[in-house]
Amino acid sequence: MPEYDTGAVRRLLVEVFPDEEEFGLFCEDYFPEVPGKFAEGMSLQRKAQTLTQHCVQNGLLDKLLLVVERTNRSKYQEYKDILFLPDVSPASSAPALTQTSESKTVDAPSSTTRAAEPAASAPSAPPASPVPTNGAAEPAAEPQGQDIFISYSTKNLDFVQQLYQKLTSRGLSVWFDKQSIEGATQWRESIVTGIMNCKVFLLVLSPESAASDNVRKEIDLAEHHKKKIFPLMWRDVKPLPPSIQYQLAGTQYISFDGTPSEENFDKVFHVVNRLLGGSAVAEAAAGEQAIQAAGITDKAAASSAPTPGSGRPRRGTAPEVSAIAAGIGVMTKVVDRIEGFTPPEKDANNTELKWLFVAADHFLNIRRGEAQRTVGVPVDTPPEAETTQPAKNVTLLASLDDFSMQMIESQIQGIIKQINIYMRNLAFELDKQAQLGGQAGSNIALKNSIDAQQKAIIERTQELANLMQQIYGVKVYAPDIVAEKLP
Repeated sequence: MPEYDTGAVRRLLVEVFPDEEEFGLFCEDYFPEVPGKFAEGMSLQRKAQTLTQHCVQNGLLDKLLLVVERTNRSKYQEYKDILFLPDVSPASSAPALTQTSESKTVDAPSSTTRAAEPAASAPSAPPASPVPTNGAAEPAAEPQGQDIFISYSTKNLDFVQQLYQKLTSRGLSVWFDKQSIEGATQWRESIVTGIMNCKVFLLVLSPESAASDNVRKEIDLAEHHKKKIFPLMWRDVKPLPPSIQYQLAGTQYISFDGTPSEENFDKVFHVVNRLLGGSAVAEAAAGEQAIQAAGITDKAAASSAPTPGSGRPRRGTAPEVSAIAAGIGVMTKVVDRIEGFTPPEKDANNTELKWLFVAADHFLNIRRGEAQRTVGVPVDTPPEAETTQPAKNVTLLASLDDFSMQMIESQIQGIIKQINIYMRNLAFELDKQAQLGGQAGSNIALKNSIDAQQKAIIERTQELANLMQQIYGVKVYAPDIVAEKLP
């Protein structure tokens, strides 16, 4: 058996889970006996070491690395050759973490994959970057290891080819799929691998890409794997679909306004270079306009954000759960993935869900003393909602007393917490489905698990809608409509 380098395992955990709350949730999901060993004030590094030692003592290191690989494949790939002590050869002794039926990337092309494509689980060594030329060659079929992944609609292919040539001619490593995937029932495995292994996710926004189910899934996968997402507005999208709007809220972008100008290509190159050098999007694209989302980036939402340093919960209290994060998950991981809805139907339902979760967040802000009761929900009431208040931005019903508010607050927090738990499980299963590609269709257990998680999420969302009707007098129908479309 190989001998693990526990120090390398600990460092990998810290890089995959830099947020202490996310690390704690990971432990609760897969190693529930470990959080009880964490002492108050223990550093993230010490918690990672505690988890590592627990797995060593109980023979669970293989499981630990397997779920870490599923969580962040690209970071795992960076570490996998140093996870064993030098006198052990990982090539000959390491457990086949990527070859189990649950975690491997498909070895054979699916029915939607070009026959010439190599398997998505190709050797981990990244291919050489394209040689700079004045006329860049066609993108490679296999995206594994490329620094930049371009997400786009094939209806904007001419612009994307120009973008590709401008970036690769300056020595950047770029990949995009030049063949249509709009009609495919499954993603290509190479696309999933490309997103998971890229460093920068370059999103070409247009009315066509905003309406594309596959582009929406690509954004969701990039966000889930914590990729640096940088949007280019090729042609203006008014308004952005609610799910995309919320995923990209506050993110700077470069607007081309339908013209492939050299000035904007230069801007993109310099921003991407800074991103590859380690800068965050906010720093790399400083000065550029940002995507706005009512309830997230407006002043009302900003005032409810915790002050830096104040995020630690008081002793004996549970940390706050995020209604906004739950809402984004319901939009992107449930509604946007239902094939029975047209894009306009998805957007109409997501508009109501956007109001629903922002209203819940607004109510919790009021209960925390971070918003006034007389201030309205910072999102307009959906046009098809049933409401007893004529105002566009409804306020709490005057008949609602403090005791009732206290009871409803507890119910809302419980619902949001349950949705977030189901959402983490669903994200894990959708990640597995994406990696399996064409083979996912034959995995009945996986499909049933995804269906069950989505159903549980929508049931909780229906409960939340009933509570919002009680406190705002607004009835939204999206949760019921979505429930009818689920298996």
